[in-house]
Amino acid sequence: MNYFHRLKAILFKDPQILDNIATESGYKHPVKFLLFTLLITAVIQDAASLLLSRKMIPLDLTFLGINFSSSWWSFPITIVTAILILLIFSFIHTTIFYFILMILKGSGTYLDTYKISAYGSAPWILLPIPQILASMTINLRSFSGLAIAFLLSTTLSLIIAIWSLKIIFRLTKRLHYITNIRILLAIVVEFIILGSIVYLLIPLLPGKSPASTTSAAIACAMREENNWCFKDGDNQKCDQAN
Repeated sequence: MNYFHRLKAILFKDPQILDNIATESGYKHPVKFLLFTLLITAVIQDAASLLLSRKMIPLDLTFLGINFSSSWWSFPITIVTAILILLIFSFIHTTIFYFILMILKGSGTYLDTYKISAYGSAPWILLPIPQILASMTINLRSFSGLAIAFLLSTTLSLIIAIWSLKIIFRLTKRLHYITNIRILLAIVVEFIILGSIVYLLIPLLPGKSPASTTSAAIACAMREENNWCFKDGDNQKCDQAN
């Protein structure tokens, strides 16, 4: 089964795909699937961002302090860096999730848990849609325009996240043979652990977070709607009221 047939089967609940995933051996297929998903997502997203806004958005890695210049020469560097970081993160995520599932009496192996991480990423291939939307509207100067773009982008991202969680539930139930309540508990505990790690690490990393960047864009739009301008620094402002 090639990548796109497997992707379609996972996204649209092919009844045979769970059995195929459960019986496959080794890391070759899940790692290959994850790499293809990350590669396609990164290439579409970054290429579209460069073409539409001349600004690359490298798979939301700004929170890690990673930010390349917005030019075509940095394109392959951004792609490779993003994929390597997310591939490493997939094993960190798997390790934490596996130990939590073991505590909750899951019966699957570490490989089974990695399959959940890899194949649960299938909806990520749709992530360029909200990201491209954000890059297309990045030059909007009205608060209402930015608010609508933010709402649409956030809604689409939420749909993708829920879709991914549904796949993770199906795979975990099939591979670890535990109830939905325990799966939900495992996901919540892992989210708290990973969130705590990120929260502790972000102050140690250079660069601005996406949240601060978004807030700055919205604040700028509000100022422009009210005829405020800021020159060469946050403390040099002038009021150009009509």
